[in-house]
Order: sequence, then C-alpha cells, then structure tokens
Amino acid sequence: MSYHVVAALSPVAYDYNGFVTSRQAHAVGVSNTQLKSMADAGILERVEHGIYRFEAAPGQLSDPTFWRWLAVSQGDRHGSDGVPPVIVAGENAAELHEIGDFWARGFAFIVTGRRFTRIDDVRLRKRAVEPIDVDYVDSIPVLTIEATLADLFLTHTDVSLIADAYADALRAGTITRPDRLEALLRPFATRYGLAANDGSAVLDLITPRKAAA
Repeated sequence: MSYHVVAALSPVAYDYNGFVTSRQAHAVGVSNTQLKSMADAGILERVEHGIYRFEAAPGQLSDPTFWRWLAVSQGDRHGSDGVPPVIVAGENAAELHEIGDFWARGFAFIVTGRRFTRIDDVRLRKRAVEPIDVDYVDSIPVLTIEATLADLFLTHTDVSLIADAYADALRAGTITRPDRLEALLRPFATRYGLAANDGSAVLDLITPRKAAA
C-alpha cells in the first residue's frame, strides 16, 4: 500500500478518533478500491458500510457511539448555523457524561434536519436544539448535562433513573447552569400535576433528599 495513501488519510482520521468515512477518503483522493486494499492488509478495519478505523488507533469507550455519529453526520460537528446536525441524546448522552446507570438498547441521536440511516440500532429524533445546549465529549457533539436531563424527561425515562443521573452530576459538580436546567424542565410540570411551567418543582422531583438526622 502506497505511503501517500496512508499519509492522505491520517490527518482526517486523527481529527475523528482514528475513524474515516469513504466520503472523507474520496475528498482527499483515496478510492474505494484503495480503502478495500488497506482493509485487506490490516491497516484499516471496516466497521460499517462506508466507515473505517485505523487498526493502530487507540480505542476509546465512546467508539461505538462515535462511529455511529460519524456515519449519520458524515463528520459535520458544527452545521451551517453553528448547531451540529447530529447530536448524541438521551441515555447515550448520559453515559458519555458518566451520569446515571442506564442500559441503552441502541444509540439515540437528535437531528436538526432531515437525515436517515440504515444502521439498525440507531434512532433519530428530529427537533431544534439551542447552541447553548450542546457540548462535546471525546469530540462528539452531545447534549449538555442539563439538556440531557431534560431530554430524559422528554423520552419518558423513569424519574428515579433521572434522579440518579442528577445526583451523579451534583456529586461531580458538573451542573454548571441550574437556571438553564430549570428552564428546560418547565414543559414537563403539568405531566406531574404541578403548576404549569414550574421548572423548579420538576427539579425538586429529582433532587436528592438529605437523610434525617
């Protein structure tokens, strides 16, 4: 395999945790035939149609989420309006933030425009996301912790599980915008028989209680 082909792909893969899409490869002059040759030679691993990973790249716990995000987004981290077109959401976002104890049965992404995927375990939800509600973990666009907690309410996750995730975030000191969290929780107040738009009361549902003395 030509050194020049590897040299062309390496900077792309470096920016994407060792992964590269066939579209990204084509953009730097590497053909499908060359990608296949590299895979046959053990230089690349084909993880999904159109998605490859350099065998020598160090693995990360986020890799399963990352390559699915890459497949759907084709590597666009920012979008034309500054909001990533594909954002990790729900239980997967909680796992990347290391809060809660979830057993995600797939990979959930919010898409801000029309997208589709053939990957069986990927679920796409189309809705708008504010720029302030996007963070990055291992270079993957993900809902902030505050937006993740609200998204768990949106998907009707058990309140006790959301409470555990919130408690983890409090212990880690990673709730940096409590006012934003209250604002994001307002739409769910009436679901629990609370006054309309009372985000503080919804937050109280998941706030850890101090043990009695």
